[in-house]
Amino acid sequence: AGTYADAEICVTCPQHSTSAAQSEAQSSCLCNAGYTGPDGGACEACGFGSYKSEVGNAACASCAPGQYTAATGSDSSGACLNCELGTFLEVAGAVCDACPPGPSNSVFLRFNDCQWSCDRDFYAADGACAACPPYAISEQESISLDNCTNRTILLTPGDDLKAEIEQATSRTTFVLAPGTYTGACGVGVTRDVTVEGSGGEVVLDCQGSGRHFSVEGASLTLVGLTLVGGASISGG
Repeated sequence: AGTYADAEICVTCPQHSTSAAQSEAQSSCLCNAGYTGPDGGACEACGFGSYKSEVGNAACASCAPGQYTAATGSDSSGACLNCELGTFLEVAGAVCDACPPGPSNSVFLRFNDCQWSCDRDFYAADGACAACPPYAISEQESISLDNCTNRTILLTPGDDLKAEIEQATSRTTFVLAPGTYTGACGVGVTRDVTVEGSGGEVVLDCQGSGRHFSVEGASLTLVGLTLVGGASISGG
């Protein structure tokens, strides 16, 4: 393999080509994967941004637009890499160019795309990224103040309601699935939160262990709940 017979002498195929065993002509030398050229002739490496996965004289295939290869002579489509976020490439090649910078608190979300969007907890406003109001959150790509919402946490009986509320940030809404929540006693509320039932009967049972909630310097809104076994709420 890799040679051919010429006047009873085995001759090595041109560089970057190969042949089957017992080949009898130079034209039996075929370019390796990652190289292209005529059968029996010189083989050239596939250029940056291209590849060739089979042996023979086929042309090198281009990577998809926006993809590059780290080296020449690539032998599979797996060598085609996406440009990093914040860079782009209009045609397949070797070097991705940097996108123009976006405003503060913006991010690039897609490969080979210089369209920026605002990061989490910010929204697009007049070509810039404005912060959501205190304690409100938003997802990336938010386009208006309406996308800034309060945090919502879903809980079910058996969850540690006391711990969840005491470690919550302000403007958090806890939505409780139907059932009875025990251990929800002596809950210290120091930030603005809402606790509401989600259909069906939602019971907070303090089991005679004192007050359900103690509110200090914050507001607590209760919706659709039944409080039993305690002294309800102190503070304000």
